[in-house]
Amino acid sequence: MVSTTANFLSNFLSGMTSASKVSVSAMRRLIEHANPLITSLFDPEPPLFLPAALSLSDIRIFDANFAPTDGYCLLLITEGRGFLEFTKNTAQNITKDDTDHNNFDHYSLKKYSLFFFPLSKRWRLYLENAPWKFYLFFLSGSSISYYNKLFSDSVKEPFVISGSSMLPVQLSHLYDALSNCKNDPLWLDEQLTSLLCLTIKEARCHAQSSLPYMIPSYLISIRNSFHKNFAKPFSLAELETQYEISRFRIAHEFTAAFGQSPIAYLNCLRLQKACELLTCSDDRIGEISTAVGFENTNHFINLFRRQYGMTPGTYRKHHKQYITSERRSASELPREWSPNQPSQALH
Repeated sequence: MVSTTANFLSNFLSGMTSASKVSVSAMRRLIEHANPLITSLFDPEPPLFLPAALSLSDIRIFDANFAPTDGYCLLLITEGRGFLEFTKNTAQNITKDDTDHNNFDHYSLKKYSLFFFPLSKRWRLYLENAPWKFYLFFLSGSSISYYNKLFSDSVKEPFVISGSSMLPVQLSHLYDALSNCKNDPLWLDEQLTSLLCLTIKEARCHAQSSLPYMIPSYLISIRNSFHKNFAKPFSLAELETQYEISRFRIAHEFTAAFGQSPIAYLNCLRLQKACELLTCSDDRIGEISTAVGFENTNHFINLFRRQYGMTPGTYRKHHKQYITSERRSASELPREWSPNQPSQALH
């Protein structure tokens, strides 16, 4: 099967048209030099699929608009400000000189603005030099419209997420994992499902102004410490001493805020990192166990089996078998089907 996403970048860039007085060629070079992540197309296509992902940052103005296409886009601004525009008529172009403001919808963007939108209309993204930085995750698949509907049921325009949100961390983590590692469709589908569920939760919390925006600062500090230092030993007794709060209160309030006890939350982080090391390195199981914070290898193996339904060794074996199968299939394709793309391919 020919991968329709092999040409995603060229199709995306060809849809870029001039906006304001900013050079389209300059914007194209910026995107190309960012080394966008382009994934191969799986057959059959998973329910959730990531054709491409971009992480861009600069100090110059970013001002470009793009032609309609299939799929959806998850946009997160992590630095800077600007606006996002959509034409109400897909046949229309957006230009800064357009004086008829009824032709498009205009939304302001600030730091940590989030939006999840369909790509069926022509759209424009403008960011002023701040410096600015943003993520674009392009998504497709048979179930993606369902997730977008859940998001749209809560919010209709970009909104600023809470300072306690884990979405920037998860987006960055997933983007880095895609950059450094080749992963199978099941792993990617699992990560995208988690990402979209968190995105929808953010939208619902914003619409309801509910509890997650009032999480005590000490809980946010504990959670951030887990993410930054997951390999280090933690205990409720140590947390009790550090924050001068009862360990029982910490456990109760952390579970209420994040859906898991502190130790369960930390172990999930460690197991996620272990999956990356199993597929991206040749380290021994015991070495990986220690690297992610488990001193007892048997305990690590038992937790891994409980979480993923197989031992770490079996997980690594299945991944290697999948990669071998994919490479064999690619080598059997007719030469004219072999994608010669400058972008990094992920399997």
